[in-house]
Amino acid sequence: MLKAAYPSVLALFSHQKETLQEDFVGVARNRKQADAMAEYVESKMYSCWIEEVTIKDWYRPLLRKLPSDVIFLVFRSGPAQEEERRADDFDPELVGAFTSKLAAERCAVALDRRVETGNPLHNKLNQHHVWEAHYGFLPKYLKADGIPIPAC
Repeated sequence: MLKAAYPSVLALFSHQKETLQEDFVGVARNRKQADAMAEYVESKMYSCWIEEVTIKDWYRPLLRKLPSDVIFLVFRSGPAQEEERRADDFDPELVGAFTSKLAAERCAVALDRRVETGNPLHNKLNQHHVWEAHYGFLPKYLKADGIPIPAC
């Protein structure tokens, strides 16, 4: 089926200019919302880049709105959602977006099983995490004050 038949979301990442560290910072429904969110990220310390990702478990017609304000993202590497980033963590790589937490968890487990080896560094690099993201929210360190940026 054509890619246009499935909706997508826009994931925002910060790029720390001094350390070159990249982190996931938010998710937007459309380009206007993503651009508004990116304005909070862009500064002397951070630049922002936006990545479009297709929602993998979407089976309803495109004309319907997305079902909720939550999207589940699967990342390869990087810290889990509630963990502090450590110096030896790798930058997160977005591998999928899902409307269902169960579908996201199944994807992460399947990917972990596929790349499992006896090498601890290889396993850490290929560890997958599920993050729950709300559209329009940014982390507090970006001074977004916990107020969601509305979809336009």
